[in-house]
Amino acid sequence: MPGVVTAGLALWIFGPGAGWVVEHVDGVHGLTGEQDAQAKNNVRGRMLQAGAGLLATVAVFYTARTYRLSQQQQVTDRYTTTVEQLGSASLEVRLGGIYALERIARDSPRDHGAVMAVLAAFVRERSRDEDAHPAMGEAYGQTSGQQVRLRGDLQAALSAIGRRDHRSDSGKIYLSDADLRGADLRGAYLAGAGMRGSDLSGVNFGDCNLVGANLVGANLAGSALGGDMRGIRLKDADLTGAWLAGVPLHGADLTRAKLSGANLAGADLRGANLEDADLTDADLTGALR
Repeated sequence: MPGVVTAGLALWIFGPGAGWVVEHVDGVHGLTGEQDAQAKNNVRGRMLQAGAGLLATVAVFYTARTYRLSQQQQVTDRYTTTVEQLGSASLEVRLGGIYALERIARDSPRDHGAVMAVLAAFVRERSRDEDAHPAMGEAYGQTSGQQVRLRGDLQAALSAIGRRDHRSDSGKIYLSDADLRGADLRGAYLAGAGMRGSDLSGVNFGDCNLVGANLVGANLAGSALGGDMRGIRLKDADLTGAWLAGVPLHGADLTRAKLSGANLAGADLRGANLEDADLTDADLTGALR
């Protein structure tokens, strides 16, 4: 349809339209002979220039649009391929898929939310694998009698989530009911994250941002918590022997939390709810309450 309109307009300009423009647009009347022909040619010249400019503008628009569509298709293809890699039996292939997904999230903010949701789902599901927690020597706070670490691909996915550009988030990070024993979450940004019922025993949370996170019913026995934890929800959580020295827990919900043997020296517990919390043998030296 645009082509038909353009062709019709061109025929009109090069036909009777030129004379109409001379009289009604340029306001020139009474021309005859060579003067009339020259005036009409001038109109046609102006129209050709305007048409060329318009065509150039349209060409640039469609070129840019085609480029954007091509880029989006490339991202979609990359996304599909990398998601498939997460199901591979090879640890190396899964790691490649995780790092590729992180790159997609960084390159394409519109896909950031989907990528983080996929990585979080991968962690939730695969953290229950039989080989998800290789043993690594003597235990600290582990009921099994052995200290464990999180498998490499799961740790890589968690690290990618923790260092994401959270300004592009389209929703919360959900890691509820995951088995993250032995994970390293130092410096991770997990503010507002859902980790309800997860096994976080032996996890290193040093400098982790957990403001407003939901860890209701989570197992944090033997973990090292640090960073900003204001308003964190730790209701019914198992924090037996946890390291909480100097941690800002202002306004935290610690209702019925198991804190026996926990180190809370210098912790900020102002406004924290400690109703029915088990503080047996907990170190509260210098804690603010």
